[in-house]
Order: sequence, then structure tokens, then C-alpha cells
Amino acid sequence: MSVKQGSALSDVEVVVLLAEEPTLLAIADAVAATQRRRRRAPRPSLLVVVAVLLLVAAATSLVTLREGRASIVDEALAVVGTAPVVHAVIAAEDPRGSVVEVATGRVRPVRIEIESWYDGERRLLRTTVRRNGVVVSEFLESPEGSSSSDGPVRTLPGYEPALDPALSEFARGYRAALAAGTVRLAGEDEVGGRRVQWLELERGRLRERVAVDRETYRPLLIEPFSAAGTPSGFRWRVVELESVVRANAILSRPVPRPPAPSRGDVRASAPLSARQAAARLVWPALWLGRRFEGMTLVSIERQELSRGYSPPAPRQRGGGEGLRLLYRNGERFVEIQQAPAAEPAYAFAGGRATFSWNPIPAEGFVELAALPGQERTTWLGQLRVGGVHLSLWGFSRSGVLGAARALRSIETGG
Repeated sequence: MSVKQGSALSDVEVVVLLAEEPTLLAIADAVAATQRRRRRAPRPSLLVVVAVLLLVAAATSLVTLREGRASIVDEALAVVGTAPVVHAVIAAEDPRGSVVEVATGRVRPVRIEIESWYDGERRLLRTTVRRNGVVVSEFLESPEGSSSSDGPVRTLPGYEPALDPALSEFARGYRAALAAGTVRLAGEDEVGGRRVQWLELERGRLRERVAVDRETYRPLLIEPFSAAGTPSGFRWRVVELESVVRANAILSRPVPRPPAPSRGDVRASAPLSARQAAARLVWPALWLGRRFEGMTLVSIERQELSRGYSPPAPRQRGGGEGLRLLYRNGERFVEIQQAPAAEPAYAFAGGRATFSWNPIPAEGFVELAALPGQERTTWLGQLRVGGVHLSLWGFSRSGVLGAARALRSIETGG
């Protein structure tokens, strides 16, 4: 092969540098040829050629990145559609608790589902939260203010994962961010055997990332960011995402429910014997006998309970009566709180849900939750037996589950 003098190909340094880039090598030769046609122009130096090539490569890469980004964002936007109302359903399993079949120990995870409808033009956001299929909260946000089925919208104890603000922002902000081009490409990944592109969304102090399927461009997962600005690790599945006409949307105000107590208290306690408990209580009280798994029955107390309410409801109302039993052997313990109703004083949230705001399990099942403390983790089990609502506190999961299996009537317990 003959090489012309003055050609970029005659510069050994350029050839070596661009040996694996034939396209750039051709561009370099064209640059040199342009210089040759100029009368008395000096032969281009290696630095000039390389500088030109770097500019070309940078421009080409920038165009490619912009085209790739535009393609992903446009396709993801097309999936949502252009109808006025965005409808989204997301779901996750609550890592803090599970429902266990008492007889077999079979575990059923607690499933949280959040359904949202967002009308961007009228700025209406309607959200329904379900736990294990039961509606536990409904609220509507509008320019006139917010309302819920339980009164003013608020975050309730044990309820944080379901009401993470970033999750409402998904229905409100996902399509808007795609349309505005304010999402950030945050790398590719593989989720469940599917190749995904992570998109980061930011709205004020709220940040989350969304995994978009690279083939269908449908969102698969949402992961809110932690307070530290990193992915939280708690992921929500996107069950449904679409846009619909207003006639097919649910944007009405939720129907108010009777006010729920915001707290519960023990107003008075009095010791009882097992025989007195069996004789005086008008409901079938339960116990574990005088000894349980090496622990001894330490005390039985009849308790007067009250319920507290937030304004404008009366601040405090009378509750009912309850029974507290304590079994102990050193650090090992089981405490039983029971009443004929779901009392807030015994950790039943709002008088109608478990401590974690899940539906109270059906008879034959117990919800178990670990409650970490400074020195140790306490386990809580909540269940119903023959119309009696019980909260079992214990030193271990097995101890609480064992107590749920051993419950029996005080009257027949001996």
C-alpha cells in the first residue's frame, strides 16, 4: 500500500493511536488532505489532528447520548398515555410484620397496595391504601385542602411505608417529569431476569427512582430514596399505570367514617385471682394456666380503659374493661392483654386495626411483629379468639406464637 507524503497515514504516531478506530483514522486523513490543498500550509501536527478528533468524538457521543435519552423518555411517556387522569396501582410486602396461621405456623406476608388517581389540570389526587385487601385509609388532596375518611390527612404510627410522600408523587409527578425531560438516566440493571433502565425523579426534597423495562418501557419498580439521599432498598411493584378519561376516574371525596381514637390509656388496675377473673368478667377471659414453658404466672389485673380522640371530637371517652396477665422467668416473659373490643390501650390502632395498621386477622391467625428496642427486641402478637381481642407481648417470636397456641378459658383452665 502506497502512502502519500503529507497524509495522516504517513504519521506513525497517528496510525498507532487510531489503529482500532478506522472511522476516526479516515477523518484524520481527510483533515490532513484539506491542509495539503492549502498552498504553503505546514503539515498538520499530531496535536492538531488529535484535537480535531476529540472534538468530533465528543460531539458524536453527545448526540448519541441525547438520542438514547430522548428515545427512552419518549417511549416511557408514550406508555402512560395522554388522557387527563393518571391512574397508578403499586404494591409491596410490609417487612415489619406477617400473619401466621396459629395451628400450622404457615406465614402470610402483609401486602400493602396504594391506588392513586391524579388529575393534573384540576390538581386533584385521590389515594386509597389497602392492607391485605382491606381499605385502611382514603384521602383526597385538592387546591381547597385535604380530606380523608378519618378526618385531616396525617401520618399515623406504624403507617410510614404506606404513606411515604414519594409514592404519591409517582402518580402526580412521573408523567410530568417525563414530559418535561427532568428525569435523569441512572444506569442499567437486571431485575427478575429483565433488563431495566433506572430513571431518577426529583420533586423538591422528594426523590425516587423508577426501573423501566428496556423492551416494553413500562415501569416495573419504584424505590424511594432515604433521608441520606441513597436508594432505601424498599421497593414497590408497579401493578398498573395508565391514563384515563375523567369519566372513568375516581376523584370524589372519601366517605367519612366515625372518628377513630388516637390513643388509649389504662385508667385503673386492680389485682384478681384466676377464680375471681372467671367469676366477675362478663366475657370469656383466656390464660395459659399457672405455668407456661418454664414461666410462672406472676399477676392478673383487671383494668379500666379509656379512649382519647383528636379535636373536634371529645378529648376522652370511656372505654371498657380489660385483663392483663404476666408470666415471667428471669428475662423470659409473656404478657397477655385482652378485652372484648379492639382497645387502643392494648395496641389496637384506631380501635380497629393492629399496631401496624393492618386488618385484625381472622380467627385462627395471629399477626406477629418485631419491635426493636434499645436493649432487646420485643415481639407482639395480635389475634382474636371467640370474640376476645388479645395482644401478646413476649421475649421471642416462638414464645409469642406458642402462647397463641396455648390459650384457653380461665374457667376451664384449672
